[in-house]
Amino acid sequence: MDLEVVMAAVSQNGNALQYAPSRFKANREVVTAACRSYSPALQHADAELASDENFILDLINNQVLLTFRNLLPFPQNLVIPFARQPGRRHCNRIASPDFQAVLKA
Repeated sequence: MDLEVVMAAVSQNGNALQYAPSRFKANREVVTAACRSYSPALQHADAELASDENFILDLINNQVLLTFRNLLPFPQNLVIPFARQPGRRHCNRIASPDFQAVLKA
């Protein structure tokens, strides 16, 4: 399987990332395309890449990750910038009371 095939598949349906070979699950370009198509696809990414704070912040800053629920498992230092973006006021309704207090700070 080559990069072009995988990119085409995940661009159409980000959930296809779960069936991609491991080397593509660790590829930033592939995972970004998958998340752009279906943000929960991040759960199928390579664990090391999915826990890379710089990568996650890039996804947030480039508005690839648009769903707050998909970010709840991440550390607060990654979620807070997302939750504080304009138009994200609904985030504090979903978050735990402790996290709501952090968002208001």
